[in-house]
Amino acid sequence: MKGYSFKQFAEFFHVKTKQSYPIQGFSIDSRQVKPGEVFFAIKGNRVDGHQFIKEVAEKKAVGAVVSQDYKGENFGLELIFVPNVQDALQSLAKEILSKRREKIIAITGTTGKTTTKEFLSTLLEKKYRVAKTFSNSNSQLTFPLRILNLEKEDLDLLVLEMGMSMEGEILKLISIAPPDIALITKISLVHAKSFPEGIDGIARAKSEIFSLPVTKFVFLNKQALIFYPDLISEKKVFTYSINDADADYYLVKEEKGFRVKENGATSPLFFPPFPQTHLLENFLGGAAICRHLGMSWEEIFFEMQKLKPFYLRFETIYQSGVTYIQDCYNSNPESLRAALMNLPAPQKKWGKKIAALGSMTGFGKFSEQCHISMAKEALNYVDELLCIGLESLPMVEIFKNANRPAAFYSSLEEMKKELFRKVSEGDVVLIKGSNDHQMWKILET
Repeated sequence: MKGYSFKQFAEFFHVKTKQSYPIQGFSIDSRQVKPGEVFFAIKGNRVDGHQFIKEVAEKKAVGAVVSQDYKGENFGLELIFVPNVQDALQSLAKEILSKRREKIIAITGTTGKTTTKEFLSTLLEKKYRVAKTFSNSNSQLTFPLRILNLEKEDLDLLVLEMGMSMEGEILKLISIAPPDIALITKISLVHAKSFPEGIDGIARAKSEIFSLPVTKFVFLNKQALIFYPDLISEKKVFTYSINDADADYYLVKEEKGFRVKENGATSPLFFPPFPQTHLLENFLGGAAICRHLGMSWEEIFFEMQKLKPFYLRFETIYQSGVTYIQDCYNSNPESLRAALMNLPAPQKKWGKKIAALGSMTGFGKFSEQCHISMAKEALNYVDELLCIGLESLPMVEIFKNANRPAAFYSSLEEMKKELFRKVSEGDVVLIKGSNDHQMWKILET
């Protein structure tokens, strides 16, 4: 829709207007509105976008989509009144995308969605014109917003990340963007508070991504295949793994580098720009789709050298001789386990490994079980534990029972102060926790 006129935009809602100025973009956040954009006044649990119509007008927006119940001023804006603003946003995105010709690749899963999406998009750019969802724009609001902000000209491929917090949400997203190809990364407990059945309910909700007839090809982390025993008889399925040699795409480590076994054949030797197993797994999922789309291994490996961890996903930061692994966009047992397993060795022989962890939130009745299991796992990888978030108290107790240093803090600021007091040159520090804790602020100056 970006690049269309306001008159064309209004026609979708059966509204007549004489205004024909071009729309520069769309926004749902008044703080990010730019001149020439249209604002969707979403009413959320905490904030009502209708309260910011004046601010949006002052930023020279051209119009706003508002609830039919809105009785306030327009402040000089063209207002489009609708029964439900969120439904209007999603319906418009669906209509616009239906007129485009790109092949759609949809990605979901519990861990590695964003990194896999970023890796795949980068690899595909060698051969195709590609657009993708930005960062983690995978929700009921940010996903359709990204669709509306696509440039008008046609591309070859759209690589779209789809997230969820409850059943039915991915179904809504694929109704907007029906995928030709779907990929599911590993599945583990996350948003478990909304899934009393646990991981089986989560897997079922994730499976919505390949529920449409148009989705002919499905790529699965081999770990996820166990949840979909009947899928192979319904779709063309390809699996990938760094652990299971029976997968269609299997990563093999050799003395001098790596190869991929692909349905019995073997790729040339290659040298990835990172050693971490979870990043290699994300790459392999993306590479499998690239092969399906006709790319050679030589093309894939050339582009692979451009890959790097995405923001807040296992970023390596060096400060004052200390290696910080900032992996704190979110946390669940699978991603925490991967982070612990892939921590680098201290640069000094006396260096220690410290985990500064925020609790894993949203796990409901599974919370204690998850934190206890991950504390036992962490004993194998780190020397000292620092925690915030009441759910993490069992982790501290397990470390103390094992005679390992551990402490609980009531605030991030308190943890930050104590962490910087404890660390020494040569140490390695893992910073990880659920998004609620904003653990990235530890390294902010």
